[in-house]
Amino acid sequence: MTIESVGYERAITYTDLGVLLSTTGSVYTVFGTTDFQVKGGPGPREVSISPGAASGRGIYDVSDATEIRPAAPGTRWDTVVLRRNWATKTTDIVILQGTATKAIKKDPAATGGGVLDDQPIALVRWASGQTAAQEIVDLRVWTRNGGAVAADPMVRDYLTDIGSRVRVGSSLWERTIQGGNAVWIDFATWERVTGKPEKFPPTDHTHTTITTDGGKLTVTPNGTLSHFVGTARVMGFNNKGVMDEGSVPIGRVTGTIPLSRLAGPFDLIASEDGSWSVSPNGSISHYVRGRRVSGFDNEGEMNAGTVPASRLTGTVTRPVSTSGAGRFGGAWANNITSSTRRSVYMEGDGTLGHTASSKRYKKRIKPWDGLTDEQFELLMVVTYEWREGIGEQGQIEVGVIAEELAANGMQWAVVFDDQGRPDSVNYDRVVLALIPWIKRKVRSIEDRLAVLEG
Repeated sequence: MTIESVGYERAITYTDLGVLLSTTGSVYTVFGTTDFQVKGGPGPREVSISPGAASGRGIYDVSDATEIRPAAPGTRWDTVVLRRNWATKTTDIVILQGTATKAIKKDPAATGGGVLDDQPIALVRWASGQTAAQEIVDLRVWTRNGGAVAADPMVRDYLTDIGSRVRVGSSLWERTIQGGNAVWIDFATWERVTGKPEKFPPTDHTHTTITTDGGKLTVTPNGTLSHFVGTARVMGFNNKGVMDEGSVPIGRVTGTIPLSRLAGPFDLIASEDGSWSVSPNGSISHYVRGRRVSGFDNEGEMNAGTVPASRLTGTVTRPVSTSGAGRFGGAWANNITSSTRRSVYMEGDGTLGHTASSKRYKKRIKPWDGLTDEQFELLMVVTYEWREGIGEQGQIEVGVIAEELAANGMQWAVVFDDQGRPDSVNYDRVVLALIPWIKRKVRSIEDRLAVLEG
């Protein structure tokens, strides 16, 4: 299989010239949706590149069959490129070995058109000990009729000419100048839309029933709000904002009620161990025998009152905070110091639970090798400070970076968000992974000492 190319200092037919002129104004392009698409396989640590057409730097290339390229062992991000060589007058597919950092690899020898030039088409993440590609970032760009479209915003790392404009999803990126510097600006943001109204007029509408995961919410003509599970009314609010129970006691209903976002002229709500009240500014207070124990301010943050929370019975022994969605965060502890104490964890949806470790709950139990020597060498502990609005400001923290662990093949220690991005680290798993590694090192040292002492 070969890649047929035109434009390397030889005669060009009118047909080929028409194709090249159709992409005038763009540095690189592929033509079809699957042209030069990079996929994993078919063999271990291999990628396949689909046939198709592409052009760049005045060269028009056509591949008539699938290309296969092997990747070297190790953990890193490799860049797959279309390499155009004016010395040999050929175009080939080349894999440029990168590092553990997610970035497009650039060959210093590829200086541009007329000599040697690389057109990035994909970024591939490999993990040590794994035969399949862990992630593939599509770096292709489609340019036609004065517009350019790409699949991933990382194309901006190589489309750096001022004036470049490319659409990625709902964003329209343009390479422009600000303060004397070349920068990318998203012109599709709401703030940059001109001629938009400052406010939208309200429309008359009514909501009678809203279906939820656990049942439905119904609003009656007199303004009361009721929550039904099946046909049973569980709870609700009357038209004065007072919460009341229905035919099923609230204590028998599983789930959570996000009190952190309630606001309005609510009356006093009695509870088993005291009362809840809502002030006119929207804050919520919990009173026990006339003393404010805890509550939520009108921003949804939980705070302690005049009675230390540590003196209350229960499982929460210190103040915690809630997110904007009313989920709990912060430090949790059990006030019982005995053999019944359990480690508590929190799921991404705010659900609390405890970690069970008895073999009664486990199957397919087998030893684990933990960290490899390469992963240990790449494991980097850093100090950092939280960004504005996240965590305590000015406090020096110590930890590791979730993205670095994921790139080093340690996905088992990383928690990913709902968009598949590394979000946090399970530090307890990192510690567990060190145990087999330390044992191997101890055995190695003992073996060496035995040889020396023998």
